[in-house]
Amino acid sequence: MSYKITFSDVAKTDLLKLTDDIYNLCLDKSTTTEYVKGLIAKINSKKDFPQSGIPLQFENIITDYRYVIYKSYLVFYKIEEEKIVVHRILFARSDYCKNLFIQDN
Repeated sequence: MSYKITFSDVAKTDLLKLTDDIYNLCLDKSTTTEYVKGLIAKINSKKDFPQSGIPLQFENIITDYRYVIYKSYLVFYKIEEEKIVVHRILFARSDYCKNLFIQDN
């Protein structure tokens, strides 16, 4: 079974910010486009096996989040019925648990 992938409004904002950040680092539209395409491909690779994402543990508690790593970014998602909901796309060196759980509440 192939799961449908959806993005929360916050994840859409994260993706736009990531696109701007990558462009500002490299100043090359082609490189930015390829980076974002690679990230989206990584997310789409979970369509058939969403359980293959890494389970997120926070302070010894297993959450219902899973994540995938793409270069310097972490994509956090939950499996809800027959869809994958991407909740956040965050820079790996950020305080991503704080950002994820503060936004989640």
